[in-house]
Amino acid sequence: MLAPHGVAITGPSYNPDLANSAILGLTVQPEEWSVKRYTPMDPEYTDGTSVKINYDYKFIAGETYLKLMDDKGGYQDLITWDQLPEVVKPALNSTKFYSPLADEIYVKALFDGWPF
Repeated sequence: MLAPHGVAITGPSYNPDLANSAILGLTVQPEEWSVKRYTPMDPEYTDGTSVKINYDYKFIAGETYLKLMDDKGGYQDLITWDQLPEVVKPALNSTKFYSPLADEIYVKALFDGWPF
């Protein structure tokens, strides 16, 4: 199951500084039971080297989720696990909510989220 609210960027030659880097695909999980893959990426959902993602709330279900959008919004810095403060890591792994970073979820999410 893909972890909601997470975006993973990976690849053997991933380097955001490369002049020829490109966003080839993206996977999001709008509901706990479904996965949406975008391959190839539609240009309306990208802005240069950024993906236009909206963090939204389903009032009836009481859930938050990610979805692609065609409107340009603000930018959020991408952080890695190593950049998180040490006190945060255990909390993300032990909290009872469905954390996209929890160890028992993350590896499976990488496999389920592979867009190709």
